[in-house]
Amino acid sequence: MSQLIWDFEQMGEFEGTQIERLKRLAYSGILPEVIEGIFHTIRKSGNQASHYGTGSFEQAKFILKKAYKLSKWFYETYENDFLELAEYELPVIIDERANELQGQLDFLEQQLEDYKSKIEELNSSKEVQETRKSRSNKSARNIYLNEHDTRILLIDPELRKAGWEVDTDLLNFKTHKTVPEKGRNMAIAEWYCNGKWADYALFVGTTLYGIVEAKKYRSDISTDLRQSKIYAERVTRDHDIELLGNWNDYKVPFLFSTNGREYLEQLKTKSGIWYLDIRKKDNHAAALKGWFSPQGLVELYDRDLDESNDRLEKSDYDYLQDQSGLSLRDYQIEAIKKVEKKIIERPEEQRSLLVMATGTGKTRTVIGLSYRLIKSDRFKRILFLTDRRMLATQAIGSYQDNRIENLNTFADVYQLEELKDTTPDGETRLHFATVQSMVKRLFYNDSPLPIDSYDCIIIDEAHRGYNLDKEIDEEDLSFKDQDDYVSQYKKVIEYFNAYIIGLTATPALHTTQIFGEPVFSYSYRQAVLDGHLIDYEPPYNIKTKLNSKGIVWKKGERPKAYNPETGKIEELAVLEDELKFDVDQFNKLVITEPFNRAVIKQLVQIIDPTSDEKTLVFAARDEHADLIVSIFKEEYNAIGLPVEQGTIEKITGKSYNPQELTTQFKNEKFLPSQSR
Repeated sequence: MSQLIWDFEQMGEFEGTQIERLKRLAYSGILPEVIEGIFHTIRKSGNQASHYGTGSFEQAKFILKKAYKLSKWFYETYENDFLELAEYELPVIIDERANELQGQLDFLEQQLEDYKSKIEELNSSKEVQETRKSRSNKSARNIYLNEHDTRILLIDPELRKAGWEVDTDLLNFKTHKTVPEKGRNMAIAEWYCNGKWADYALFVGTTLYGIVEAKKYRSDISTDLRQSKIYAERVTRDHDIELLGNWNDYKVPFLFSTNGREYLEQLKTKSGIWYLDIRKKDNHAAALKGWFSPQGLVELYDRDLDESNDRLEKSDYDYLQDQSGLSLRDYQIEAIKKVEKKIIERPEEQRSLLVMATGTGKTRTVIGLSYRLIKSDRFKRILFLTDRRMLATQAIGSYQDNRIENLNTFADVYQLEELKDTTPDGETRLHFATVQSMVKRLFYNDSPLPIDSYDCIIIDEAHRGYNLDKEIDEEDLSFKDQDDYVSQYKKVIEYFNAYIIGLTATPALHTTQIFGEPVFSYSYRQAVLDGHLIDYEPPYNIKTKLNSKGIVWKKGERPKAYNPETGKIEELAVLEDELKFDVDQFNKLVITEPFNRAVIKQLVQIIDPTSDEKTLVFAARDEHADLIVSIFKEEYNAIGLPVEQGTIEKITGKSYNPQELTTQFKNEKFLPSQSR
């Protein structure tokens, strides 16, 4: 069925496991949350039965019922027809029906082949696809899940991903007298709390760290954690369990409430995992995107933020301005102070944005900031996130090379992990990754990183979340369009229970929607006035007839367009209204040699290729860069000024070793010819 859905949705070629296919379908918005849960439950049950011979009659009945609901959803979604069927009834067991059932299976396999002819019909237009998606969600909403179903299909799997041993039916105190054991991290179902039954009790060894209240899917969640608070008050030390303390009569530090539904801002009280640290009266419940790992809860309990904040406030900044270290300027120190002030005074906002002009030292500033945050133990592990491997590699080099305190670099003092390391270990304090790799690790992986893997995220070039590059699909991960990229980018940075610090020189229109208003800004103009940057000269404005007058077809005209299928220029229908193209956008989408040559003819009159100055020319995409390099060389030759090898070179993500080329461009007059 999953393969058929993949084909129906025209997801393209696929080589991978069943898990990977289901993850991709779910992440693309094709499988509703409940349907994904049913798929995985059936898959895991089948694996256990075939590989280990485990299972029970009760489990088999449960799986049959869910397979029935899954089939009903599939039919309603892809046949555009509503089935008014009664609740599922178990079939009568008749061994003699085996041949009959095999015949039905053969018939269904033939139907499966015939179904493939529907693919074109199912994807005939965007409207048809959107209607089907709406129908899919509506059918999924009609699937009733009681509390037990919700725990088996949705809550158990998510707890398991975070590292907990959990099985609502088997690891259950009420039905199996399951008790915690040393060396095991268990989410024990239906734990007795002096007359009440907590849905889950989270034990690290024999120590009770958390209580979970589970609701049935789509029911309201107790966002005030009232029921969990009752369990936390009533729990006792029976069965040799260890309680961590007593906080206003609550004997469990961390409380949770969930209905298994992924958190949606628009449905706050009906989604997410609501969490409360009960140890302080002024703490408030908040929604999480996932579960803490056992180790994460232990570290959360052990961490004293008040002590860390006090240590951060009392530490001096002199070493950051020392000439033998980072030698930060006053405005860079001010930027660090502004971020730290917000972290200490308004931690609940979990966002800070630094806006600093290109060339004013954002990287050195953030090296000093991150060193102070780790040194004070305000954060235990920082994720440095970029959207380019090259940007990450440059940042890694800066952290490894720049001395901070007592002639030591960040990497000399703390453990740093690079791009190749996919999972940070317990000693890691700084980890570098790209957005694209994180999407894979979090949303296309059956064992994603827990939400407590990082408690601070630094995002370089934060505005890029709203600027989809045509070559953003490094590491074999592509996004369909800008909205798709933004949603993935936003999902990654909001997945972790972490404080987010954004860095940018050019905040985009919607950057503040993610990061809030800047806590500190240092503009290009101010940097020039302060003598830290040199002002630019007046720009050359090159105009062509095309970009001056634009491209306009009048009402009644018949535009001509190239048809790539026939390879011919074809006349289109008569225009009912005037049609005008934005030339700037047109030139990014349609790369024409005459337009580029007209511009470059002017540039070669201005740029001296033999001087010590360096020039950057930005291209729309890789093939455009090739065209620019070629035309530049031709036009210099045409005016009698042939250029040496390495004078004009392309540096893009598709170049051989772009990081090395970038370093050579910065440090050498010409790029060595062997690097081409």
